[in-house]
Amino acid sequence: MAIILECPKCKKRLSISRKKCECGFKLGKFCGKVYWVSVYVNGRKKRERIGPNKEAAEQREREILKLRTEERYIDKDPATKVTLGELCDWYLKLPEVQAKRSHRRDTVSIANLCRLLRKETKVNKITSGQCESYQKLRLQEIDGRVKREETSEEGRKKFIRPCTVNKETACLKAMFNRAVHHGKLKRNPIGTVKKLAENNIRMKVLTGEEIEKLLNACEIHVRPLVEMAYLMGMRYSEIALLTWPEVDLKKGFIRLAGERTKTDSPRNIPIHPKVKATLESLPRGLHTDRVFLREGESLLMRSNAASRRRAATQA
Repeated sequence: MAIILECPKCKKRLSISRKKCECGFKLGKFCGKVYWVSVYVNGRKKRERIGPNKEAAEQREREILKLRTEERYIDKDPATKVTLGELCDWYLKLPEVQAKRSHRRDTVSIANLCRLLRKETKVNKITSGQCESYQKLRLQEIDGRVKREETSEEGRKKFIRPCTVNKETACLKAMFNRAVHHGKLKRNPIGTVKKLAENNIRMKVLTGEEIEKLLNACEIHVRPLVEMAYLMGMRYSEIALLTWPEVDLKKGFIRLAGERTKTDSPRNIPIHPKVKATLESLPRGLHTDRVFLREGESLLMRSNAASRRRAATQA
C-alpha cells in the first residue's frame, strides 16, 4: 500500500517523494497535484483517487489498513459465491438460450460439463488448466451414442471426437460470457482456452449398391427423406419440416428462407430428377402443408411425441 501523486500537467502518477515530474513540472505545495491511494486486493492493484489534500490521503490509507487487518477490505468476486450447477440452471432458463436451435445440444453439453467439473464447484475455482484437463478426459471416454456392436473399421471402440469436445467447451465459454453480460461474473475464466484440432474427413461414402440396399430397408415414410438427403445434401430438419410452398416443381428448386437454415442465409437447392418424381407422387395433407407425413402428422411432431412417451414410461 502506498500514497502516490498525479502530475497536474502530464497526469503521470509518481512517488510522493518526487519534487519534479519527468515532464519538467515542479511539484510544489500549491501546484494542483492530486493524491491517490494504491492498494493490492486479491492480488490485483487497485487505486483510489483522493484529491489535492495530503492529510485526507493519509487518513484514507489508515482506514484501509484497519479494514484489511479486520479482513473486511475485500473486493468480493461474484464467482466465489455461485456454483457451476447454479450457473448452468440459470443459463438454460434464459429466454434467449431457450430460443436457440442448439438448446437441446447445449443441455447435453452442460450435463457432461457438470458431470466432470462437478456441479458444486465454485466458478472461481474453474481455470483454463481445468478446462484443458476436461478436454483430455472427454477424449478418453467412449461415445455412448454408438452401440456396443458398432466399432470402427479397425475393430476399436469409438471415442468422443474433438469436434464434440469443442462444442462443449464453446457452450461453457458462451455461458460464462452471458454471465459477464448479465453482471453475474466479472470475467470469463476460460477465455484463453483454445479449440482442439478437428479431423472432419468423411470416413465412409455409400456406393450406388449400398444406397439402394439402404432405401430398400427403410420404411415407406422414411425412404423419401433418405433419398433426398443422399441426392441433395439437405439437413434432416430442412427435409422433415419441408412445406409445399417451399417446393417449386415447375422451376425445379427448393427455396428455403433464412430462418430455416443453419447459417440463417436463404438457400435455393436444385431438385434432383429422382427426388422430383418422388415429390410428384406424394399425397397432399388435408390440414397441413408439410411435404413428408406419417398417418397425416408431421414426422418431427410424431418423433417428439414418441420421445415424451418414452420419458414418461421410464419415469
